[in-house]
Amino acid sequence: MNPNEDDPDWQSWLDTRGLKVGTASEDLVPLPSGGTFAEAVLGRYNCAEKLDLTRFWNWQDSPIPLLPSDIAAIQSGNHDTSDDVKSGQLSNPIINVSAPTTLPEPTGLAAILAAIQNVNMFRDMSGLQGTIQLAQAATNASSAGAMSAGQIAGQNLANQLQADTERQRISAQKELGMAQILTGGIPNSSKGGQNISQDGAKVNYFDKTQSEGGLVTDGPTSQYSRNPAALATVWGDGMSRSALVQVVSSNLTKYQPPMKTLSIALADKALREAKDWADLISFTPPVEIFKEMKTRNMRIHMLDDAVGDHMNLDHFAVEINKLPSFNGKQLTDVECLSMVHKNMNSYVDTSLSSFTPFTAGDQTLWLSDNPLRAVLKIEIAPDNAAVVVSEANATHWRFSTLYTEDTWDHPVSGTREFGLGKSAAGKTTIYSRGADRPTTRVVAAGYWFAFSQAAKLWKSFQEKIAEMINKNGGDAKVIPPTVKVVLWSELTYQPDITL
Repeated sequence: MNPNEDDPDWQSWLDTRGLKVGTASEDLVPLPSGGTFAEAVLGRYNCAEKLDLTRFWNWQDSPIPLLPSDIAAIQSGNHDTSDDVKSGQLSNPIINVSAPTTLPEPTGLAAILAAIQNVNMFRDMSGLQGTIQLAQAATNASSAGAMSAGQIAGQNLANQLQADTERQRISAQKELGMAQILTGGIPNSSKGGQNISQDGAKVNYFDKTQSEGGLVTDGPTSQYSRNPAALATVWGDGMSRSALVQVVSSNLTKYQPPMKTLSIALADKALREAKDWADLISFTPPVEIFKEMKTRNMRIHMLDDAVGDHMNLDHFAVEINKLPSFNGKQLTDVECLSMVHKNMNSYVDTSLSSFTPFTAGDQTLWLSDNPLRAVLKIEIAPDNAAVVVSEANATHWRFSTLYTEDTWDHPVSGTREFGLGKSAAGKTTIYSRGADRPTTRVVAAGYWFAFSQAAKLWKSFQEKIAEMINKNGGDAKVIPPTVKVVLWSELTYQPDITL
Protein backbone atom coordinates (compact mmCIF):
# COMPACT_ATOMS: atom_id res chain seq x y z
CA MET A 1 0.00 0.00 0.00
CA ASN A 2 1.33 3.45 -0.90
CA PRO A 3 1.44 5.67 2.28
CA ASN A 4 0.35 8.79 0.42
CA GLU A 5 -2.00 11.31 2.02
CA ASP A 6 -3.85 11.68 -1.29
CA ASP A 7 -4.32 7.92 -1.68
CA PRO A 8 -8.02 7.16 -0.92
CA ASP A 9 -7.24 3.54 0.05
CA TRP A 10 -4.62 4.69 2.55
CA GLN A 11 -7.00 7.25 4.05
CA SER A 12 -9.76 4.66 4.27
CA TRP A 13 -7.43 2.24 6.08
CA LEU A 14 -6.49 4.94 8.61
CA ASP A 15 -10.12 5.99 9.17
CA THR A 16 -11.33 2.46 9.84
CA ARG A 17 -8.74 2.12 12.60
CA GLY A 18 -9.20 5.55 14.12
CA LEU A 19 -5.63 6.63 13.30
CA LYS A 20 -4.52 10.18 12.54
CA VAL A 21 -1.13 10.80 10.99
CA GLY A 22 0.90 13.61 12.58
CA THR A 23 -1.01 13.79 15.89
CA ALA A 24 0.17 12.81 19.38
CA SER A 25 -1.69 12.14 22.62
CA GLU A 26 -0.29 12.93 26.09
CA ASP A 27 -1.66 11.83 29.44
CA LEU A 28 -0.59 12.35 33.07
CA VAL A 29 -0.58 9.20 35.20
CA PRO A 30 -0.11 9.87 38.95
CA LEU A 31 1.81 7.29 41.01
CA PRO A 32 0.59 6.42 44.54
CA SER A 33 3.76 7.52 46.31
CA GLY A 34 4.77 10.22 48.76
CA GLY A 35 7.47 11.42 46.35
CA THR A 36 9.99 9.72 44.14
CA PHE A 37 9.08 6.06 44.24
CA ALA A 38 12.31 4.35 45.29
CA GLU A 39 12.00 1.90 48.16
CA ALA A 40 15.01 1.22 50.35
CA VAL A 41 13.27 -2.00 51.45
CA LEU A 42 11.00 -3.57 48.84
CA GLY A 43 7.40 -3.96 49.96
CA ARG A 44 7.60 -1.39 52.77
CA TYR A 45 5.71 1.38 50.97
CA ASN A 46 1.92 1.61 51.21
CA CYS A 47 1.50 1.06 47.47
CA ALA A 48 3.03 -2.41 47.74
CA GLU A 49 0.65 -5.10 46.55
CA LYS A 50 -1.24 -6.94 49.28
CA LEU A 51 -0.72 -10.66 49.61
CA ASP A 52 -3.36 -12.52 47.63
CA LEU A 53 -3.73 -16.30 47.49
CA THR A 54 -5.18 -16.09 43.98
CA ARG A 55 -1.95 -14.68 42.55
CA PHE A 56 1.50 -16.16 42.07
CA TRP A 57 3.80 -13.50 43.42
CA ASN A 58 6.32 -14.80 45.92
CA TRP A 59 9.42 -15.54 43.88
CA GLN A 60 11.50 -16.00 47.03
CA ASP A 61 9.33 -18.95 48.02
CA SER A 62 9.31 -20.29 44.43
CA PRO A 63 12.60 -19.24 42.80
CA ILE A 64 13.08 -19.45 39.02
CA PRO A 65 14.68 -22.87 38.34
CA LEU A 66 16.64 -21.78 35.23
CA LEU A 67 19.14 -19.01 35.85
CA PRO A 68 21.48 -17.44 33.26
CA SER A 69 25.16 -18.15 33.62
CA ASP A 70 27.32 -15.56 35.31
CA ILE A 71 29.13 -13.03 33.14
CA ALA A 72 32.87 -13.58 33.35
CA ALA A 73 34.91 -10.84 34.93
CA ILE A 74 36.86 -8.47 32.67
CA GLN A 75 40.54 -9.49 32.32
CA SER A 76 43.29 -7.24 31.03
CA GLY A 77 45.45 -10.03 29.57
CA ASN A 78 49.24 -9.95 28.87
CA HIS A 79 50.40 -7.61 26.10
CA ASP A 80 54.19 -7.31 26.80
CA THR A 81 56.94 -9.12 24.83
CA SER A 82 60.29 -10.06 26.41
CA ASP A 83 63.42 -9.62 24.25
CA ASP A 84 66.51 -11.76 24.91
CA VAL A 85 69.31 -9.23 24.44
CA LYS A 86 72.88 -10.59 24.78
CA SER A 87 76.25 -8.98 24.17
CA GLY A 88 78.68 -10.48 21.62
CA GLN A 89 81.78 -12.58 22.51
CA LEU A 90 85.23 -11.03 22.10
CA SER A 91 88.11 -13.05 20.67
CA ASN A 92 90.84 -14.37 22.95
CA PRO A 93 93.61 -11.85 23.73
CA ILE A 94 96.95 -12.35 22.01
CA ILE A 95 99.07 -11.20 24.99
CA ASN A 96 98.55 -12.94 28.36
CA VAL A 97 99.83 -11.76 31.74
CA SER A 98 101.55 -14.57 33.62
CA ALA A 99 101.36 -14.72 37.43
CA PRO A 100 104.74 -14.47 39.25
CA THR A 101 106.19 -17.56 40.85
CA THR A 102 105.27 -17.95 44.54
CA LEU A 103 108.26 -17.80 46.83
CA PRO A 104 108.48 -20.36 49.63
CA GLU A 105 107.22 -19.22 53.09
CA PRO A 106 109.61 -19.01 56.00
CA THR A 107 109.61 -22.26 57.97
CA GLY A 108 108.02 -22.07 61.51
CA LEU A 109 106.60 -18.53 61.29
CA ALA A 110 103.07 -19.45 60.00
CA ALA A 111 101.84 -20.98 63.30
CA ILE A 112 103.22 -18.06 65.30
CA LEU A 113 101.49 -15.49 63.08
CA ALA A 114 98.13 -17.38 63.26
CA ALA A 115 98.27 -17.42 67.07
CA ILE A 116 99.04 -13.71 67.19
CA GLN A 117 96.15 -12.89 64.79
CA ASN A 118 93.54 -14.77 66.93
CA VAL A 119 91.67 -11.85 68.59
CA ASN A 120 89.58 -14.14 70.88
CA MET A 121 92.53 -15.74 72.53
CA PHE A 122 91.86 -14.18 75.97
CA ARG A 123 88.27 -12.74 75.57
CA ASP A 124 85.62 -15.43 76.41
CA MET A 125 87.31 -16.88 79.47
CA SER A 126 83.97 -16.86 81.45
CA GLY A 127 81.86 -18.73 78.79
CA LEU A 128 79.56 -15.73 78.12
CA GLN A 129 78.86 -16.74 74.55
CA GLY A 130 77.57 -20.14 75.61
CA THR A 131 75.37 -18.58 78.27
CA ILE A 132 73.81 -16.25 75.67
CA GLN A 133 73.05 -19.16 73.38
CA LEU A 134 71.38 -21.11 76.19
CA ALA A 135 69.21 -18.10 77.17
CA GLN A 136 68.18 -17.57 73.53
CA ALA A 137 67.20 -21.22 73.22
CA ALA A 138 65.07 -21.00 76.42
CA THR A 139 63.30 -17.86 75.11
CA ASN A 140 62.54 -19.53 71.79
CA ALA A 141 61.13 -22.58 73.56
CA SER A 142 58.86 -20.39 75.78
CA SER A 143 57.60 -18.42 72.75
CA ALA A 144 56.85 -21.60 70.86
CA GLY A 145 54.90 -22.94 73.85
CA ALA A 146 52.80 -19.77 74.15
CA MET A 147 52.05 -19.80 70.43
CA SER A 148 51.01 -23.42 70.58
CA ALA A 149 48.75 -22.72 73.58
CA GLY A 150 47.13 -19.81 71.70
CA GLN A 151 46.48 -21.98 68.66
CA ILE A 152 44.92 -24.69 70.82
CA ALA A 153 42.70 -22.10 72.61
CA GLY A 154 41.59 -20.61 69.27
CA GLN A 155 40.74 -24.06 67.95
CA ASN A 156 38.76 -24.84 71.12
CA LEU A 157 36.81 -21.55 70.77
CA ALA A 158 36.04 -22.31 67.13
CA ASN A 159 34.84 -25.77 68.09
CA GLN A 160 32.62 -24.27 70.82
CA LEU A 161 31.10 -21.71 68.41
CA GLN A 162 30.48 -24.42 65.86
CA ALA A 163 28.80 -26.57 68.50
CA ASP A 164 26.59 -23.63 69.63
CA THR A 165 25.63 -22.90 66.02
CA GLU A 166 24.70 -26.52 65.48
CA ARG A 167 22.60 -26.55 68.67
CA GLN A 168 20.76 -23.42 67.55
CA ARG A 169 20.16 -24.93 64.11
CA ILE A 170 18.73 -28.07 65.70
CA SER A 171 16.56 -25.92 68.01
CA ALA A 172 15.27 -23.93 65.04
CA GLN A 173 14.44 -27.13 63.17
CA LYS A 174 12.62 -28.38 66.26
CA GLU A 175 10.56 -25.17 66.50
CA LEU A 176 9.77 -25.36 62.81
CA GLY A 177 8.62 -28.93 63.24
CA MET A 178 6.39 -27.93 66.16
CA ALA A 179 4.92 -25.11 64.08
CA GLN A 180 4.19 -27.52 61.26
CA ILE A 181 2.51 -29.86 63.73
CA LEU A 182 0.38 -26.94 65.02
CA THR A 183 -0.65 -26.07 61.48
CA GLY A 184 -1.88 -29.60 60.80
CA GLY A 185 1.27 -31.40 59.71
CA ILE A 186 3.70 -30.60 56.92
CA PRO A 187 1.69 -28.46 54.47
CA ASN A 188 1.82 -28.92 50.74
CA SER A 189 1.97 -26.24 48.07
CA SER A 190 -1.67 -26.63 47.10
CA LYS A 191 -3.22 -26.15 50.53
CA GLY A 192 -1.42 -25.10 53.71
CA GLY A 193 1.20 -22.34 53.78
CA GLN A 194 4.84 -23.35 53.60
CA ASN A 195 6.29 -20.06 54.85
CA ILE A 196 5.57 -16.70 56.46
CA SER A 197 4.25 -15.13 53.26
CA GLN A 198 1.68 -17.83 52.61
CA ASP A 199 0.56 -17.75 56.25
CA GLY A 200 0.18 -13.96 56.00
CA ALA A 201 -1.86 -14.32 52.83
CA LYS A 202 -4.17 -16.78 54.58
CA VAL A 203 -4.79 -14.40 57.46
CA ASN A 204 -5.46 -11.61 54.97
CA TYR A 205 -7.90 -13.84 53.13
CA PHE A 206 -9.70 -14.60 56.38
CA ASP A 207 -9.97 -10.87 57.14
CA LYS A 208 -11.22 -10.17 53.64
CA THR A 209 -13.92 -12.82 53.78
CA GLN A 210 -15.11 -11.61 57.19
CA SER A 211 -15.15 -7.92 56.25
CA GLU A 212 -16.90 -8.35 52.90
CA GLY A 213 -19.74 -10.33 54.45
CA GLY A 214 -20.46 -12.31 51.30
CA LEU A 215 -19.76 -15.76 50.00
CA VAL A 216 -16.32 -16.86 48.92
CA THR A 217 -16.00 -18.92 45.77
CA ASP A 218 -13.28 -21.54 45.83
CA GLY A 219 -13.83 -23.12 42.46
CA PRO A 220 -16.71 -23.57 40.05
CA THR A 221 -18.91 -25.64 42.34
CA SER A 222 -17.89 -25.14 45.98
CA GLN A 223 -18.82 -22.03 47.99
CA TYR A 224 -17.80 -21.20 51.56
CA SER A 225 -19.37 -18.69 53.85
CA ARG A 226 -17.56 -16.69 56.53
CA ASN A 227 -17.02 -19.84 58.55
CA PRO A 228 -13.28 -19.89 59.41
CA ALA A 229 -13.35 -23.58 60.22
CA ALA A 230 -14.69 -24.37 56.74
CA LEU A 231 -12.00 -22.28 55.08
CA ALA A 232 -9.34 -23.85 57.29
CA THR A 233 -10.56 -27.30 56.27
CA VAL A 234 -10.22 -26.35 52.59
CA TRP A 235 -6.61 -25.35 53.19
CA GLY A 236 -5.87 -28.51 55.09
CA ASP A 237 -5.11 -26.75 58.40
CA GLY A 238 -8.15 -27.77 60.40
CA MET A 239 -7.67 -24.62 62.49
CA SER A 240 -9.89 -21.73 63.47
CA ARG A 241 -8.90 -18.19 62.56
CA SER A 242 -7.89 -17.24 66.11
CA ALA A 243 -5.57 -20.24 66.37
CA LEU A 244 -4.15 -19.52 62.94
CA VAL A 245 -3.39 -15.91 63.90
CA GLN A 246 -1.53 -17.11 66.99
CA VAL A 247 0.58 -19.51 64.97
CA VAL A 248 1.34 -16.90 62.30
CA SER A 249 2.22 -14.38 65.01
CA SER A 250 4.63 -16.92 66.50
CA ASN A 251 6.20 -17.52 63.09
CA LEU A 252 6.51 -13.80 62.39
CA THR A 253 8.55 -13.23 65.55
CA LYS A 254 11.31 -15.33 64.01
CA TYR A 255 11.59 -12.87 61.12
CA GLN A 256 10.89 -9.45 62.75
CA PRO A 257 10.41 -7.83 66.20
CA PRO A 258 7.42 -9.12 68.21
CA MET A 259 4.08 -7.59 67.23
CA LYS A 260 0.96 -7.28 69.36
CA THR A 261 -1.45 -7.34 66.43
CA LEU A 262 -1.55 -8.61 62.89
CA SER A 263 -4.41 -6.50 61.55
CA ILE A 264 -3.52 -3.48 59.45
CA ALA A 265 -7.25 -2.64 59.36
CA LEU A 266 -7.21 -2.20 63.14
CA ALA A 267 -4.04 -0.10 62.89
CA ASP A 268 -5.68 2.15 60.28
CA LYS A 269 -8.75 2.50 62.49
CA ALA A 270 -6.59 3.45 65.50
CA LEU A 271 -4.74 6.05 63.43
CA ARG A 272 -8.02 7.58 62.29
CA GLU A 273 -9.30 7.65 65.86
CA ALA A 274 -6.12 9.30 67.16
CA LYS A 275 -5.36 11.78 64.37
CA ASP A 276 -6.70 14.80 66.32
CA TRP A 277 -4.29 13.98 69.18
CA ALA A 278 -1.24 13.31 67.01
CA ASP A 279 0.62 16.37 68.34
CA LEU A 280 0.16 15.23 71.94
CA ILE A 281 1.07 11.61 71.20
CA SER A 282 4.34 12.63 69.53
CA PHE A 283 5.14 15.47 71.97
CA THR A 284 8.53 15.45 73.69
CA PRO A 285 9.39 18.12 76.28
CA PRO A 286 12.51 20.25 75.68
CA VAL A 287 15.85 18.77 76.75
CA GLU A 288 16.27 21.54 79.32
CA ILE A 289 13.14 20.34 81.13
CA PHE A 290 14.51 16.79 81.30
CA LYS A 291 17.81 18.03 82.70
CA GLU A 292 16.17 20.24 85.33
CA MET A 293 13.85 17.45 86.46
CA LYS A 294 16.87 15.16 86.83
CA THR A 295 18.59 17.66 89.12
CA ARG A 296 15.43 17.63 91.28
CA ASN A 297 15.35 13.79 91.39
CA MET A 298 12.24 13.82 89.21
CA ARG A 299 11.56 11.95 85.98
CA ILE A 300 9.15 12.73 83.14
CA HIS A 301 6.79 9.90 82.18
CA MET A 302 6.95 9.46 78.40
CA LEU A 303 4.04 7.88 76.57
CA ASP A 304 6.33 5.23 75.05
CA ASP A 305 7.49 4.06 78.48
CA ALA A 306 4.02 3.35 79.91
CA VAL A 307 2.87 -0.21 80.65
CA GLY A 308 -0.83 -0.21 79.77
CA ASP A 309 -1.88 -0.94 76.19
CA HIS A 310 -5.09 1.12 76.51
CA MET A 311 -4.62 4.80 75.69
CA ASN A 312 -7.06 7.52 76.73
CA LEU A 313 -7.80 10.31 74.25
CA ASP A 314 -10.16 13.07 75.42
CA HIS A 315 -11.27 16.61 74.62
CA PHE A 316 -13.33 18.77 77.00
CA ALA A 317 -14.23 22.25 75.74
CA VAL A 318 -16.44 25.26 76.53
CA GLU A 319 -17.79 27.35 73.64
CA ILE A 320 -17.79 31.08 74.39
CA ASN A 321 -20.30 33.31 72.59
CA LYS A 322 -19.50 36.32 74.81
CA LEU A 323 -16.53 36.79 77.11
CA PRO A 324 -17.10 37.71 80.78
CA SER A 325 -16.56 41.16 82.31
CA PHE A 326 -14.96 42.09 85.64
CA ASN A 327 -15.01 45.59 87.21
CA GLY A 328 -16.77 46.93 84.15
CA LYS A 329 -14.15 45.61 81.70
CA GLN A 330 -14.68 42.72 79.33
CA LEU A 331 -11.82 40.21 79.33
CA THR A 332 -10.03 39.15 76.18
CA ASP A 333 -9.78 35.46 75.40
CA VAL A 334 -6.11 35.43 76.50
CA GLU A 335 -7.00 37.18 79.78
CA CYS A 336 -9.81 34.71 80.40
CA LEU A 337 -7.44 31.74 79.86
CA SER A 338 -4.83 33.36 82.13
CA MET A 339 -7.41 33.70 84.89
CA VAL A 340 -8.25 30.00 84.59
CA HIS A 341 -4.56 29.12 84.66
CA LYS A 342 -3.75 31.16 87.78
CA ASN A 343 -6.87 29.98 89.65
CA MET A 344 -6.82 26.33 88.59
CA ASN A 345 -8.47 24.93 91.73
CA SER A 346 -11.46 27.27 91.25
CA TYR A 347 -12.32 25.49 88.02
CA VAL A 348 -12.10 21.83 89.00
CA ASP A 349 -13.87 19.60 91.50
CA THR A 350 -11.26 19.61 94.30
CA SER A 351 -12.86 16.53 95.87
CA LEU A 352 -11.41 14.69 92.85
CA SER A 353 -8.11 16.55 92.45
CA SER A 354 -6.42 19.77 93.54
CA PHE A 355 -3.25 21.43 92.23
CA THR A 356 -0.52 22.89 94.49
CA PRO A 357 2.96 24.15 93.46
CA PHE A 358 5.74 21.96 94.87
CA THR A 359 7.92 24.79 96.18
CA ALA A 360 7.84 28.57 96.57
CA GLY A 361 9.87 28.81 93.37
CA ASP A 362 7.31 26.65 91.56
CA GLN A 363 4.52 28.91 92.85
CA THR A 364 6.27 32.01 91.52
CA LEU A 365 6.65 30.37 88.12
CA TRP A 366 3.08 29.01 88.08
CA LEU A 367 1.51 32.40 88.83
CA SER A 368 3.64 34.20 86.22
CA ASP A 369 2.73 34.75 82.57
CA ASN A 370 5.28 32.08 81.61
CA PRO A 371 4.79 29.03 83.88
CA LEU A 372 7.29 26.84 81.97
CA ARG A 373 9.17 24.38 84.29
CA ALA A 374 6.73 24.88 87.20
CA VAL A 375 6.07 21.59 89.04
CA LEU A 376 2.63 21.01 90.60
CA LYS A 377 1.60 18.39 93.11
CA ILE A 378 -1.84 16.89 92.51
CA GLU A 379 -3.87 15.64 95.45
CA ILE A 380 -5.78 12.72 93.95
CA ALA A 381 -8.09 10.55 96.02
CA PRO A 382 -6.79 8.08 97.07
CA ASP A 383 -3.26 8.85 95.78
CA ASN A 384 -1.00 11.78 94.88
CA ALA A 385 0.73 12.69 91.64
CA ALA A 386 2.79 15.44 90.03
CA VAL A 387 3.09 17.26 86.70
CA VAL A 388 5.49 19.77 85.16
CA VAL A 389 4.61 22.58 82.74
CA SER A 390 6.57 21.35 79.71
CA GLU A 391 5.32 23.91 77.17
CA ALA A 392 3.65 27.31 77.61
CA ASN A 393 2.73 30.50 75.77
CA ALA A 394 -0.11 33.03 75.87
CA THR A 395 -2.64 30.71 74.21
CA HIS A 396 -1.93 27.30 75.78
CA TRP A 397 0.18 25.26 78.21
CA ARG A 398 0.94 21.57 78.57
CA PHE A 399 1.37 19.30 81.56
CA SER A 400 3.71 16.28 81.40
CA THR A 401 3.28 13.65 84.12
CA LEU A 402 6.13 13.09 86.59
CA TYR A 403 7.74 10.69 89.00
CA THR A 404 8.88 12.40 92.23
CA GLU A 405 10.27 11.03 95.49
CA ASP A 406 7.27 12.51 97.29
CA THR A 407 4.43 11.38 95.00
CA TRP A 408 6.11 8.44 93.20
CA ASP A 409 4.68 7.54 89.78
CA HIS A 410 1.79 9.44 88.25
CA PRO A 411 -1.08 6.98 87.55
CA VAL A 412 -0.84 7.73 83.82
CA SER A 413 1.95 8.71 81.44
CA GLY A 414 1.38 11.32 78.78
CA THR A 415 0.55 14.95 78.05
CA ARG A 416 -2.46 17.20 78.79
CA GLU A 417 -2.98 20.53 77.07
CA PHE A 418 -5.08 23.54 78.12
CA GLY A 419 -5.70 26.40 75.75
CA LEU A 420 -7.78 28.51 73.39
CA GLY A 421 -9.35 26.98 70.31
CA LYS A 422 -12.20 27.23 67.84
CA SER A 423 -15.45 25.29 67.82
CA ALA A 424 -17.10 23.84 64.73
CA ALA A 425 -19.18 27.05 64.60
CA GLY A 426 -16.04 29.18 64.62
CA LYS A 427 -16.51 30.39 68.21
CA THR A 428 -13.71 30.73 70.77
CA THR A 429 -13.29 27.78 73.13
CA ILE A 430 -11.34 27.05 76.29
CA TYR A 431 -10.41 23.38 76.30
CA SER A 432 -8.52 20.61 78.02
CA ARG A 433 -7.40 17.61 75.99
CA GLY A 434 -5.09 14.75 76.80
CA ALA A 435 -3.38 11.59 75.57
CA ASP A 436 -2.14 9.18 78.24
CA ARG A 437 -1.64 5.51 79.15
CA PRO A 438 -1.48 3.67 82.48
CA THR A 439 2.00 3.96 83.97
CA THR A 440 2.01 0.82 86.12
CA ARG A 441 0.54 -2.67 85.82
CA VAL A 442 -1.79 -2.00 88.73
CA VAL A 443 -3.35 1.00 86.99
CA ALA A 444 -3.36 -0.88 83.68
CA ALA A 445 -5.43 -3.65 85.27
CA GLY A 446 -8.07 -1.08 86.29
CA TYR A 447 -7.53 1.38 83.45
CA TRP A 448 -11.24 2.12 83.02
CA PHE A 449 -11.55 3.38 86.58
CA ALA A 450 -8.53 5.69 86.13
CA PHE A 451 -9.87 7.03 82.83
CA SER A 452 -13.39 7.55 84.20
CA GLN A 453 -12.10 9.46 87.23
CA ALA A 454 -10.10 11.74 84.95
CA ALA A 455 -13.19 12.27 82.78
CA LYS A 456 -15.16 13.36 85.86
CA LEU A 457 -12.44 15.88 86.75
CA TRP A 458 -12.32 17.49 83.32
CA LYS A 459 -16.10 17.45 83.05
CA SER A 460 -16.15 19.59 86.19
CA PHE A 461 -13.53 21.80 84.49
CA GLN A 462 -15.98 22.43 81.66
CA GLU A 463 -18.94 23.12 83.91
CA LYS A 464 -17.15 25.51 86.28
CA ILE A 465 -15.65 27.59 83.45
CA ALA A 466 -19.05 27.89 81.74
CA GLU A 467 -20.62 28.82 85.08
CA MET A 468 -18.00 31.55 85.71
CA ILE A 469 -18.49 33.09 82.26
CA ASN A 470 -22.29 33.06 82.44
CA LYS A 471 -22.32 34.62 85.95
CA ASN A 472 -20.16 37.53 84.85
CA GLY A 473 -22.02 38.89 81.85
CA GLY A 474 -20.75 36.39 79.34
CA ASP A 475 -22.36 33.60 77.37
CA ALA A 476 -20.86 30.10 77.25
CA LYS A 477 -22.00 26.52 76.90
CA VAL A 478 -20.46 23.13 77.49
CA ILE A 479 -19.57 21.20 74.34
CA PRO A 480 -20.26 17.46 74.67
CA PRO A 481 -16.89 15.91 75.52
CA THR A 482 -15.03 13.46 73.31
CA VAL A 483 -13.51 10.45 75.07
CA LYS A 484 -11.89 7.58 73.20
CA VAL A 485 -9.83 4.56 74.16
CA VAL A 486 -7.50 3.04 71.56
CA LEU A 487 -4.89 0.31 71.81
CA TRP A 488 -1.31 1.50 71.77
CA SER A 489 -0.15 -1.73 70.07
CA GLU A 490 -2.53 -1.10 67.16
CA LEU A 491 -1.62 2.57 66.90
CA THR A 492 2.12 1.85 66.74
CA TYR A 493 1.86 -1.29 64.58
CA GLN A 494 4.52 -1.29 61.82
CA PRO A 495 4.42 -4.51 59.77
CA ASP A 496 7.44 -5.86 57.93
CA ILE A 497 5.19 -7.48 55.34
CA THR A 498 1.96 -6.27 53.73
CA LEU A 499 -0.97 -8.48 54.71
